[in-house]
Amino acid sequence: MSKKKVLNMLDLLLIGCLMLFIYLFCVNLTGVYNSKDIEQILENNTINLNQKLVLENTLQFEIDGRFYPYDYDKYLLEVSINYEQDKIVQVNVHTNNDEQVLGEKQIKLNHGETEYLYEIGFPAKTYKLVIKSLFDDLSINNIYINNKIIKDYSYTTLLDSSEREINISADHHETSELVIKRINSSSTELKDGLNEFIIFIISEFGNRSKPYTLNIYKEIKLIEWSSDAHLTSLKIEGYDLSPVFIPNQYEYQVKVKQDNIELDFIKGHFGQSVEVIGDINNLN
Repeated sequence: MSKKKVLNMLDLLLIGCLMLFIYLFCVNLTGVYNSKDIEQILENNTINLNQKLVLENTLQFEIDGRFYPYDYDKYLLEVSINYEQDKIVQVNVHTNNDEQVLGEKQIKLNHGETEYLYEIGFPAKTYKLVIKSLFDDLSINNIYINNKIIKDYSYTTLLDSSEREINISADHHETSELVIKRINSSSTELKDGLNEFIIFIISEFGNRSKPYTLNIYKEIKLIEWSSDAHLTSLKIEGYDLSPVFIPNQYEYQVKVKQDNIELDFIKGHFGQSVEVIGDINNLN
């Protein structure tokens, strides 16, 4: 065999050994992956890249211990906070790359809308924080029906047959709104019998109070003498009747916590007499 052929074979052997060495070295570093492994790696890398892009493009404002996400592509964040006089809120700005932040860290609340500017990053970009500090007062101190104070969440009263309208008002915070709604009617004129109203407060912050229910019963016009025996009002002191009293309803239920009750009623006409059957002073 010629020397030339021997050298060629040695060259091929050396090249083969070198390729095997490179293969084994790469396998040792990266491991052996099939096509599914490679697809999973690519998918994971894509997810991680997307997450990184999302994180790098967002920041958070921590205001009074509550977090508000802020997009880098937008330069405005609006936050509503309950107003409290002399309250100071802490503002912390969280960035993903610990960028420099210049701006107010402690803010004393002013009633209404106030703008604050923050310089973030280098070169700096300006971001605007708008704090809407609003009253959330839902209190109703007094409710008035024709200038008479009531304080119960459910209230029933009787009006004379001659009254056509009533005036409902309430004492509430100057920034809140009093809402009066009539149930099953849009008319302001009272009808004979039951007229139902609900009233509630909407605060400047936009929250709504617990509603008050007002049952206004307008009595039917009385005549001096009548063969129709009925009452125009029936009450038990300290309790609500179920259902609400109306003259043509003759059965009611009420749960009491005491052994005696006090009845309060108004006769349907002047010549009528009323008899109470049963001992209202001994309800055992």
